[in-house]
Amino acid sequence: MEPAEFLHHFAVYGPVTGAAVFPFDRASTVMVAITTYSAVESHRPGRRAWTLAPVGMVGTLLVLPIYFVDANLAMFDPAFPPEAVHTTLTDWYRWNWVRAGLGPASAASACIALIVGRGESSSVPETITPK
Repeated sequence: MEPAEFLHHFAVYGPVTGAAVFPFDRASTVMVAITTYSAVESHRPGRRAWTLAPVGMVGTLLVLPIYFVDANLAMFDPAFPPEAVHTTLTDWYRWNWVRAGLGPASAASACIALIVGRGESSSVPETITPK
């Protein structure tokens, strides 16, 4: 896609994409934080792995003001030079890979916590025998 065409496409579809993705990102962060709080408060096994899950998800949200807000607003500006698109997108993709990597890393940490917790809670309880 030509840079000028990309800028037009980005101006039309960028905000819609962000409006669709951000609520899911925020909701995932809140849900994993609530689950982590519950796991840590009840001293369940896997607390350390649970703690890493919301940290990664918060990281996905922090990358937005650290990089994406300014980069996206710059590309929304009609005065943005088309010759700067390639360099800007190179940086944008790097940051997006960081952000995209944090989500699966958080999910993996939550899965590990679930597995560890399941292993601890799946032991067969001793039965009480009448005297």
